[in-house]
Amino acid sequence: MKRGLLKEIANTPTAIVCGWRLYGPDLPRLRELAGAPVEIDLLTGVCSVSGAVLDPPLGIAGELSRWTRERFDRDGIPAGTIARATTTVRAQPQGEALAIDCGTVVETTRGTYSSHDATRWGRNDYAR
Repeated sequence: MKRGLLKEIANTPTAIVCGWRLYGPDLPRLRELAGAPVEIDLLTGVCSVSGAVLDPPLGIAGELSRWTRERFDRDGIPAGTIARATTTVRAQPQGEALAIDCGTVVETTRGTYSSHDATRWGRNDYAR
C-alpha cells in the first residue's frame, strides 16, 4: 500500500472538519463543549469526550465514518490494515467567534499518519 494514500486518508477528515462540512447543530454543541477534545472514531462514528460517549454524536462523525469506510473499500485497503483512525476536534470561543483545532491520526501496522489544521467560524456560521 502506498504511503501517499494513507497520508491522504489522514488529511481528508481534517480538511472536511476545517474546510467545508462543520456546520448546523455541530457548531453550537462544540461551543458548549469548549476546550474539551471531542474524539471521533473514524471506523465506527462514535464520538467521545474525555472517554465518555457523546450521545447523540456530532453529525460530522457519521459523515466522516462513511467517507472513511467508502475510501477503504474504493482503494482496496485490506481489513486489519488500519489499527486505529481518529479525528479530534477542540473548540474554543473567541468572543462571538469559535476557533476550531482539528487533527487526525491513522495508525496502521506499518506506521502512523497524521494531519492538523485550524479554522475559525463566525457567529453567523453557527447561530442559525
